[in-house]
Amino acid sequence: MCGRFVMIPRDVVERIVREVEQGLPPDVPDYELAGLDAFPGACVPVVVPGEGAGGSGRLAVAELD
Repeated sequence: MCGRFVMIPRDVVERIVREVEQGLPPDVPDYELAGLDAFPGACVPVVVPGEGAGGSGRLAVAELD
């Protein structure tokens, strides 16, 4: 990622997922957070297909590194 990734806090990612699932345009904040940059080995919130989605289009948030 070369230090070009600014992490959005998990609660904001979860709100964006809910908005997308409801068919709303996601309200993505336009800001940079000091100290929340990703680095090798860091866990970051990532939007993934929900468990048991079975093609339903449900989304989830997972902490991945």
